[in-house]
Amino acid sequence: MIFMDDLVEIYDYLYSNLEDVSSYKEIAYGIQFSVMDNTIRIFKSKKKGITLDLSQCRDENTASKVNEVYEKTLGKSENLKSVSYPFVTPPLVGSDEVGKGDFFAPIIVCAVYLDKEQYDRLYEIGVRDSKDLSDKRIKELAAKIKEVTKNYSIIKVSQKKYNEMYHETNNINIILAHAHSAAISHTYEKHEFKNVLVDKFGREKIIINNLSKYDLSINFQTKAESNIAVAAASILARDALLKVMKQMEDFYHMTFPLGANRIVISTGKIFVKKYGAKELEKVCKMHFKTVNEIL
Repeated sequence: MIFMDDLVEIYDYLYSNLEDVSSYKEIAYGIQFSVMDNTIRIFKSKKKGITLDLSQCRDENTASKVNEVYEKTLGKSENLKSVSYPFVTPPLVGSDEVGKGDFFAPIIVCAVYLDKEQYDRLYEIGVRDSKDLSDKRIKELAAKIKEVTKNYSIIKVSQKKYNEMYHETNNINIILAHAHSAAISHTYEKHEFKNVLVDKFGREKIIINNLSKYDLSINFQTKAESNIAVAAASILARDALLKVMKQMEDFYHMTFPLGANRIVISTGKIFVKKYGAKELEKVCKMHFKTVNEIL
């Protein structure tokens, strides 16, 4: 919907240039989100065009900052004309992972190659960090990303494989580094590239060494998801994770919550009662303290 695309473009820019911005929700004639726990609304109508509503913002400093960024990016225009290229300009490969902090989940890493035209297209359809998207929206955007580019690779480290690797390395970031390396390498085999952007997590030297046979410029940045290539990778990885979790639920006939909270512990106890402690290593990360509370 073009109506929503305009507002989402504005939101995406505000999200990239302000701190503590929540995900947005659709409201009548617009969208609503919060900045530093202050409610912000953006509306669009044929008569007034796009308008920023700060009437629900309690903090004057936050309202002033939001308005400053809004005026700077939009001014009096109804459309965001320039596409932001945080950290690295396309063409590039973005790489990101999901599942790191989830007890009942594998590790999934994805690398996505985008040229400038593909990057701009994904920006236009609302691609952004998967953590700000509902599961339904993840599935929708994943399908659109796969229509725009075929040059991507998804690496899945099953829970059983993860536990074996962790037993050898005793470090989750080493496992992540090898998975990122594999995803980037497989993507290079589909389409050669120079620039790589990875969401920073540590153990950069492993990735650099693993990919030393290629002539690459590899960048590691925190909050790299503000770049559309990394955001696209996070969406494809999340979509793959949702599919794996659905397969687990169908196989074991029970729901596996993400995270590592009290609900996860309760689920673990039910699982062990039904399938035994030995089976646990096939569905979880065994080095989590959660295991001790379950057993």
